[in-house]
Amino acid sequence: QISRAHEHRVRHRAPQCSTAAAPPMMHTVFKVLASLSPTIGGLLYMAVALKYIEPPVGMVHVGGTVDGVNKVTWAATEASAATGVAVTEQQVFFFIAACKLAAMLDLWVIRLVPRLALVCLSIMMLAVEYSHVLMGDELVGPVVVVLFNLLALATWPSSKNSKSGSSKAAPDKAMKKKSAKAN
Repeated sequence: QISRAHEHRVRHRAPQCSTAAAPPMMHTVFKVLASLSPTIGGLLYMAVALKYIEPPVGMVHVGGTVDGVNKVTWAATEASAATGVAVTEQQVFFFIAACKLAAMLDLWVIRLVPRLALVCLSIMMLAVEYSHVLMGDELVGPVVVVLFNLLALATWPSSKNSKSGSSKAAPDKAMKKKSAKAN
């Protein structure tokens, strides 16, 4: 009796309200836009960290000129002061490159925690924004990257519309059919 009453409630449950999901193409576009800066920047920073190329002046100096403060030297000095451990410019380049490339690898290939990867990239870019404010550098770039990350998160397909969601639902239906036949 209890199982039949429960079964009746489940069958006659009121329909769930659902929010309209963004089209998958929109999510893909925002995901690609959110990936451009971390991928290109990560590869460039890794090439500098491995000493394949010299760091471009526009990338490391405030205002994009040699007269501006070297942002990487500033970051190494700040990290050394905060940790009490000597941090080199090469380590700063390697750390930033590793973070960006690991996030892109998870977002596109591994897919273990892709939403967390976008959140971490947003936090990293907000830290970059803060350092730009402190040094008087341009503010638009980091804000645009954070905006694309948030748009990619906001348009993330729901689990019931994604391929992974439908594959998880199939075993549940098979188990319900088996239990219905057993009763």
